[in-house]
Amino acid sequence: MRIYIFAVTLALVLGASLAPAADASSPQAASHSDEDEAALLAVRMYADWCGYCEALDNKLDQEVRPGLTDASIVFIYFDMTDQDTQRHTRMYASYLGLEEVFDRHQGQTGYMVLVDPESGEELDRITSDVSPSAMHETLVRAASN
Repeated sequence: MRIYIFAVTLALVLGASLAPAADASSPQAASHSDEDEAALLAVRMYADWCGYCEALDNKLDQEVRPGLTDASIVFIYFDMTDQDTQRHTRMYASYLGLEEVFDRHQGQTGYMVLVDPESGEELDRITSDVSPSAMHETLVRAASN
């Protein structure tokens, strides 16, 4: 029974996380161009208790992401709130082929790692102390490489 509940929960989480969302303020929403593949993965290292995470999310969702409508950037949350969410996030990262990114940053929060979807290489890091215009510039530059 526990395996069934886990499987259903995982399917719901993965399905909700991967489905394009109409609301750009949704944590799982993705900005896409007409191309099928992402040019950049923006992986947020997040926890419910993290003040820096909240500051980063507010800047991104209110000031940066609305201006990225033509960029092929996929935003992903890695939830580091507690051991359970980290375990679930590890499975999610594995599903996405981002285990190495998760392993390098497990337990750390308050920033976003920009990852090349082809190579898995970490291209840059954005923190909450960066201005929204600098965040936008960094995202666009990383997506165009």
